[in-house]
Amino acid sequence: MTGPAARSTNAEGALTSASSLHVTGIVQGVGFRPFVYNLAVELGLAGWVLNASDGVYVVVEGDPAVVAGFPSAVRDRAPAMAVIESVVVEDVEPEGFTDFEIRESRSEAGARTLVSPDIATCPDCLAELLDPSDRRAAYPFINCTNCGPRFTIIEDVPYDRPMTTMRDFPMCDECAAEYRDPSDRRFHAQPDACFVCGPRLYLMPSPAAETPASLPAGWAWSASAEVVPRPHRGRDFERERSTEIVAETARLLREGAILAIKGLGGFHLAVDATNETAVARLRDRKHRWGKPLAVMVADQEAARTLGVEIDDDEARTLEGTVRPIVLVRRVPAEGPLAPSIAGPLTEIGVMLPYTPLHHLLLRAFGRPLVMTSGNLSDEPIATDNAEAIERLGSIADAFLLHDRDIYSRYDDSVVRVIDGATAFVRRARGYAPFPLALPFETDTDILAVGPEQKNTFTLLSGSHAFVSQHIGDLENAETLRSFGQTLELYERLFRIDPRIDGHDLHPENQTTKWALEQEQPKVGVQHHHAHIASVTAEHGISEPVVGIALDGTGYGEDGRIWGGEVLIADWVGYERAAH
Repeated sequence: MTGPAARSTNAEGALTSASSLHVTGIVQGVGFRPFVYNLAVELGLAGWVLNASDGVYVVVEGDPAVVAGFPSAVRDRAPAMAVIESVVVEDVEPEGFTDFEIRESRSEAGARTLVSPDIATCPDCLAELLDPSDRRAAYPFINCTNCGPRFTIIEDVPYDRPMTTMRDFPMCDECAAEYRDPSDRRFHAQPDACFVCGPRLYLMPSPAAETPASLPAGWAWSASAEVVPRPHRGRDFERERSTEIVAETARLLREGAILAIKGLGGFHLAVDATNETAVARLRDRKHRWGKPLAVMVADQEAARTLGVEIDDDEARTLEGTVRPIVLVRRVPAEGPLAPSIAGPLTEIGVMLPYTPLHHLLLRAFGRPLVMTSGNLSDEPIATDNAEAIERLGSIADAFLLHDRDIYSRYDDSVVRVIDGATAFVRRARGYAPFPLALPFETDTDILAVGPEQKNTFTLLSGSHAFVSQHIGDLENAETLRSFGQTLELYERLFRIDPRIDGHDLHPENQTTKWALEQEQPKVGVQHHHAHIASVTAEHGISEPVVGIALDGTGYGEDGRIWGGEVLIADWVGYERAAH
């Protein structure tokens, strides 16, 4: 705060003061502006709030004691999904505001704000989804300010509907009224929609299916640019059509079909997890012969019938706002799952529904589902309808599609819970793109291009490390293209302009080749040193450590392949003590 607060008297002669706040962190796409609005109204303050490219700006004016306590109230009562990094407060001259308003967002070149990950369906929306009397009952895309798509639909900031793929769906009068109502849970919820104005489901047989399913006219999606999108009709018609599509999808799954299902950040390939023949057929068509398959079940109770042990910490992770795939322990007793889902492994990946469509489908199906990435092995997951039909046509028997575009490709996250802490196997949906805090600060933006296998890249800027979502093995042109597209998105969203590229020493890595083609300066980093330095940075250890990296192979500074390494290392360098 800068100096004593400026004060004046209002028209009634009461003493007033004013403050401006600049709030940074994840404060867009999490209901922050509606929260600030309602908090200010509750406290009897006037002023305004708006989204900007570098966070949220607020001006409040009123009783000096209330104004002084407002920043603390913002921190203490912020929405559950908000992550406040800083609140910069400055005293300003009162302007005589008579009410509080949400102002139009503003975009500023070079400014940065953080973007919320996608959020699993909240309890309020789930209750409405299952309430036959609610106007959104059974709507597969129900959401509010507390849940729904975020990162997967954002093209740029500030986070407003025109900056998302929801701009293709003008709100109906009822949705627009909710959107404008400060007392409503959907006040300024950018993905807000319903049966008569929002995204819709489509079900179609695979063009390559041996025995195509016979489906009613109007259910199929057309990739032809000449076809005008089907107009919305009345709520009852749309609900009946959508419910029949979900029921037909469940019927196909019960008959052993492989379904390609469009989700938040891409497609899943789904089969009945209790049908060994269907699971084996999926493995054969997808060319995924050895790796385990993840299973989705309707709820915690259903998860416990799979022949697994789930402790309290794992249960909380399964049911949280992220809903990753959680690796849990199998027990010797036989469960209902097909034997080849995880083979002889002692763990199995389990997740709960995280979209309204998942909830509806699991309830209609009544059994566990295999839900694996919608791709051929080593390719990126499909995101676009036409792309999926082309790439997955030889795998899927039918496609469950929707017409909300996906802007960012987003795999499911995979975690273990160890002593109550989350250990990442794959960090993606629900976690990225939220940055990691650095124990130091850089005045130069830096790109670390990441490994060739299980690639993620990292952008360092200031005290933040923006680690991308899981991209995959860069063994083909499609995944390398996905790497480039995702990097371009992160640089644009977070206003990062890397001036140095860090890369692995191995000259045949695709990421190394990519980095060496760029114009800016490059820094080669030894593979095992990178592993050890990342762990010490994670724990804020700057002094030298004895680090042990046992990850198989990595290119050494002597041009040979190194394997298990014992390095005396810090962030700057290392000594190879043993190997």
